Amino acid sequence: MPIDYFGFYSLLEPYISTYFRLNEIKKGNELFEVLAEKYKQNLNYYSKLPKSRTSNFSIYTYAENIITDTERYRSLIESVTKSNDDLFIGQAIEDYIESTTFAKELYGNYEYYTLLIPFVENIYKSGNTNFSKDLYLKISSELKSRLIIFSEMPSEQKTIYVENIAENLFQYTKIINIMKDYEIDETFIKNEIEIFMEIKEALTN
Repeated sequence: MPIDYFGFYSLLEPYISTYFRLNEIKKGNELFEVLAEKYKQNLNYYSKLPKSRTSNFSIYTYAENIITDTERYRSLIESVTKSNDDLFIGQAIEDYIESTTFAKELYGNYEYYTLLIPFVENIYKSGNTNFSKDLYLKISSELKSRLIIFSEMPSEQKTIYVENIAENLFQYTKIINIMKDYEIDETFIKNEIEIFMEIKEALTN
């Protein structure tokens, strides 16, 4: 396929997973890099547009295109996590976040960061300690804020959102456990667990 001009790059994504299943890691990584660059170029262009809701030429004008490219790029990242190269995976995720952070304006912080939960362990495994902790904190901050809102609701109102509360607690528990396994700052781990337990207790009152 003429990758440079093909355009329908999402159709090429399964080839990456297939390469990994065949243990052709190098070929899978190389194809990923070519496709990722296509999405990065598009998103880099959109990221330079104004963020004004009133402008006729802003990121809101191209919101559908931006979200489509962001989601397809994220799907590409999910494919590359099947590689056995932790450093390569970690760098791919970092590049994705760098290229798509501007799209928080369209997604909202909560939606944007919680969609990154599946990549937290990969980032920790890549060995970038500062980036790992920063990503954990951004995700946990959004989950904390949402759960605190739920905890402050009257009991009868909480029952309406019981599924949302359960899902948020599950997500929070997941990243707490990953953080515990990889973080070296014992004080940080202890503080995060205490905050989580306080929020969890508030939700049951």
